[in-house]
Amino acid sequence: VLQQEVRDKEQVIQRTTELLETANENKHTLEIQLEQKHRQTVKLDTAYKQTSQEVIKGNEIIMKLQSDIKGLKSKLKLRNMVTTQQEKLLHEKDIECSKHISEASSLHDDIKRKDEDIKNISKELKQLQDELLETKEALKTSENVVTWLNKQVNEQMLSRGSLPRQHAIETPSTIQ
Repeated sequence: VLQQEVRDKEQVIQRTTELLETANENKHTLEIQLEQKHRQTVKLDTAYKQTSQEVIKGNEIIMKLQSDIKGLKSKLKLRNMVTTQQEKLLHEKDIECSKHISEASSLHDDIKRKDEDIKNISKELKQLQDELLETKEALKTSENVVTWLNKQVNEQMLSRGSLPRQHAIETPSTIQ
């Protein structure tokens, strides 16, 4: 009978040890995934910052070009009042103005594309943050299960009187 109790207790200890090993393996896997998600978040954050800087530069160029266009249009109006020779010059300025408008339009299209990229990156960042939160919650749940299991084993062992208090399995307050 005593040998059967010893075997039963050894089986309980073995199962508890297996559960702890499984929980530790799960924790390790989750930590690896968390680190990967963190690296991915850092990469996305860097890409987001670079894209933001490019958008700011593009906006500055557009503002400068728009300012140039306004100045050119005003000059063109004045040139319309001068002689035929100046009309030729006006025509050249008009062509130049068209180039600037085309460039501004092209830059504006680039900005629209960059804005779309920023939105997509922001969505990805949000998804990664949500996944990170879920991973943290899963880790916390695993920690709580391990703590609960240790507490149950301790209570069961102490209630049976089979294990002196100083040998009770300590429950970790938190697994870091």
